Amino acid sequence: MDILTWLQEWYYLHCDEDWEHQERIKITTLDNPGWHIKINLKETELETKNLMRL
Repeated sequence: MDILTWLQEWYYLHCDEDWEHQERIKITTLDNPGWHIKINLKETELETKNLMRL
């Protein structure tokens, strides 16, 4: 499974007619080749996890 498919499925699992109406995932392009992705983990199982920043 590629990362985009995983992200779509993860997002779908959290949709409850309320959660998804907040600013949850923001994907923008960089001025050099690449992407900047910000994911708001509030109200998810990952909210209290320590994650490594890349």
